[in-house]
Amino acid sequence: MSKITLQKISTANQNLSKLVSLENDFLLARALAKLIQAFDTDAKLIEKHSKEVFDKYAEKNDKGEFVVSPEKTEKFLGELNKFLDTEVELDFQPIDEKLLEGIKLSAREYMALSPFLKEVKAIEIKKKQASNHPKK
Repeated sequence: MSKITLQKISTANQNLSKLVSLENDFLLARALAKLIQAFDTDAKLIEKHSKEVFDKYAEKNDKGEFVVSPEKTEKFLGELNKFLDTEVELDFQPIDEKLLEGIKLSAREYMALSPFLKEVKAIEIKKKQASNHPKK
């Protein structure tokens, strides 16, 4: 079990869509599925609470769309961010970064997923690079 904020869960969950839409090898597909399952309860809670906060501050505009007016934006964001800063206990197995080899991610996507990844140590990378370059 690890303590993590709802914000990190929300951000990672949004960025997982790219990875889960790709055809991945079995180990990565299984690891992603388990992570999504770990997020499930908290993701539903985030969605429910975000909708409640939006409904509390949103008003119908001239076009019939529900929007948060500029006067209420600060309170809306404050309440939403306070909720997202909540730490929860999350039972998950970090995904080994080695499983992501060959998958292209933006720096933003990597940063969103990094709390849920098991980092490859620099020494492991050097060993792998050395094995890819035979001695002369």
